[in-house]
Amino acid sequence: MTWVEKLKEHWEDILEEYLKIHGATPYFERDLYTGDWDVFPFLFFDQVFEDGIKLCPKTWGLLKDIPGLVNASFSILKPGTEIAPHTGFTDQVYRYHLGIKIPDDCGMIVNNKLISWEPGQLLLFDDTQEHSAYNRSDEERVVLLFDVERGKEMHLGTCSLLD
Repeated sequence: MTWVEKLKEHWEDILEEYLKIHGATPYFERDLYTGDWDVFPFLFFDQVFEDGIKLCPKTWGLLKDIPGLVNASFSILKPGTEIAPHTGFTDQVYRYHLGIKIPDDCGMIVNNKLISWEPGQLLLFDDTQEHSAYNRSDEERVVLLFDVERGKEMHLGTCSLLD
């Protein structure tokens, strides 16, 4: 079973762990968004967040064996949050989103294409393409966001925006 299949098969276990966490922090690039965008990190380049790993052992167990994994966190958009159009800071990775908690009326625009997440499904995109996101619902939107080095084993998700 590939790591993609494992993530998709166990997304409800990831949701269950997410619902028990506390201590998410505001995303550091505050000028990129209005509203509340929080993250709950597991890995940021060489920095491992032990508290996150302890609170979400199943989630980390699924993430840790992904070839070329460099970043991983829960990305939480609170109701009414808008992330302005921006591009990522490196062309060395591809970005994945695994839908965890996806209400209606939230979405993302990547390279002028409107898409939305689905619970348990992967979205893959090139973070260097301009992208933005919004949550216009009255519930939080949660994805498991992770970056994988380009050139490593790559699996296309349900929706791939690499063109």
